[in-house]
Amino acid sequence: MDDDFKNWDYVLNHVFFPPKLPQKDDFDMTKEHALSGLVQECAQAYKNCLPIQQKLRWESIIKMLKNLSVSQDSPALSEGFINKSIATMIPGGKTHSATLLTSS
Repeated sequence: MDDDFKNWDYVLNHVFFPPKLPQKDDFDMTKEHALSGLVQECAQAYKNCLPIQQKLRWESIIKMLKNLSVSQDSPALSEGFINKSIATMIPGGKTHSATLLTSS
C-alpha cells in the first residue's frame, strides 16, 4: 500500500462509506489519483494470490485500472490515448497479453 497516502478519510468515504447526498463536493484530483493507484495495487496483490486460471481474468481489470490512472494524469483525455485504448481491446474483455498466455 502507498504509505504516502495521508488522507484515509477520503479512502474510507469513497470506498466504504460514501457520504449521503447532497453534501459538499470533496473532489481532489491528487486524492482521486492516489485512490485509483491504491485500488490498482490491491487488485494486483489479489491477482497474485490466485491460481493461474483465475489470474487471467484479472488482467483486463488491472488494465482498466491502469487506464483509469493514466486518464487522470491530464484534465482531458487525448485522442491518442483513446485510440490506443480502443486498439488494444479484444472481444471478450481479454487483453493482448492474456490472449498470448492462453494460446501458448
